Amino acid sequence: MCVCYLEAGDSTSPNTVFGYDQLVSTHSYSSGLTSEILWLDDLEIELGNIEQDSAITQMFRFQNNGESFVQIDNVRTSCGCTAGDWASAPTPPVETGVVTLTFDAAKRGYFRKRATVWFKDIKRPSRLVLSGRVI
Repeated sequence: MCVCYLEAGDSTSPNTVFGYDQLVSTHSYSSGLTSEILWLDDLEIELGNIEQDSAITQMFRFQNNGESFVQIDNVRTSCGCTAGDWASAPTPPVETGVVTLTFDAAKRGYFRKRATVWFKDIKRPSRLVLSGRVI
């Protein structure tokens, strides 16, 4: 089951929560403008056990379901051991874009690393999470 939160500006009331079953989980929100982001992958990924001194890369795909181009403005990570990468070109309507996070597993133990994705002209950022244990 996936829960989808819709922001004010949609045809439904603000903070409405919908539950639905899907093979691919989706997370969507609208800024109240013409651009809408639909995340095609879970926003929180449990990576399990990772060997120390290795780097793990995880892709997060999104689809532009709006009527205008969307562009990632910035991806901010919670610490220096996680790096974000994204295309600088805008994503056209109906097309798919990717944010890639790379975690450098230098220290042993549990980790939970966050990245905040800011899109131009969209007020609300998306939050991506990688978690697991370095062994």
